Amino acid sequence: MPFGKVHLRNMATAADLGCTIVPPMLTFYNGPVTLEDQIDHVVGKVVRFFGLEHDKFVAWEGADI
Repeated sequence: MPFGKVHLRNMATAADLGCTIVPPMLTFYNGPVTLEDQIDHVVGKVVRFFGLEHDKFVAWEGADI
C-alpha cells in the first residue's frame, strides 16, 4: 500500500478472471488495541475464504444509522 496503477490493473484483471482480492488492510471498526488484534483480524478475513472460522475475527455488520 498504496497500490500503484500496475497493481490495480493486475488486481482488476485477476478479479475479471474470478479471483477474490483480499489485501491485508488494517481496520478499526473492531476496536483493536494491539498489533496482535490487527493480525488476528487480517488472518480471520483470509481464512473465511477457505470456509474456516477464526474465533478472534469480528466481521463487519454495517453501520448503525
